[in-house]
Amino acid sequence: MKFGSVVLVGVMGLLAFSCSTGTTDPVAEGGTSSVVATVSSSAQLSSDAELSSDEVLSSGTVGLSSTDAGSSDAGSFDAGSSTVAASSVAASSVAASSVAASSSAGVPVPAALTFNVTTVDPNPNCAYKASGSSNQCYEPKMIMAVWIETAGGAFVRTVQRIGGTSRQQWLVSWTANSANNVVDAVTGATTTTTGTSFNAKTFNWNVQNTSQAVVPDGDYVLKAEFTSIHEQGPVVSIPFTVGPSSQTVNPANSTYMTNMSLVFTAAH
Repeated sequence: MKFGSVVLVGVMGLLAFSCSTGTTDPVAEGGTSSVVATVSSSAQLSSDAELSSDEVLSSGTVGLSSTDAGSSDAGSFDAGSSTVAASSVAASSVAASSVAASSSAGVPVPAALTFNVTTVDPNPNCAYKASGSSNQCYEPKMIMAVWIETAGGAFVRTVQRIGGTSRQQWLVSWTANSANNVVDAVTGATTTTTGTSFNAKTFNWNVQNTSQAVVPDGDYVLKAEFTSIHEQGPVVSIPFTVGPSSQTVNPANSTYMTNMSLVFTAAH
């Protein structure tokens, strides 16, 4: 029995010596995590040829955790870290290649048109008249329409109508050309204050007709009309061209519409 004890003590001594050579960090001496990590890393290093890539990554992960705990076995952990880093670099290269391919392919941008205008009060001294009165004035309320025609005068689409249907007949030019067609148009209530009726406004058109099809290249006319009285108000007409080239038109000011600009951006 004594002989068996001596052998057991000897074996334990060898194990203790082997484990103690794995780490010299005092922080790790109080626990077992660094010893386990060192044995795992040593096993990985001694049999790299037999380990799968998953096992190498796993061993490297353990090594990194032990490093956080204070292990100084940098040699064992470098192998795992290098494997992870190489994989990350490879993944980054693939991602960069994908982004470059997407960037070079580009994303088509459809044609678009923007119209800017400042409306000026045509009846600043107009007193509100009761409904049914001749030339009824309802200022500061105002109704307005912006629409597109072909160069030959055919209706293409209403871009926007401001105001309800009860007064739309006083948008005389728009009504005659569009027959009150507001398919795919932006519509809104009658403006009610001087600040919203007579100010800078912006209108946008996606260069599509009422069938949601892009209009053919050619010459067109943008028209704008507004009124604050039961009679026809100011109207402006701005010719422009839809085609492969972008275009900016800056019309001269009219009496009641100023600071106008029409910007057509070609598809690209």
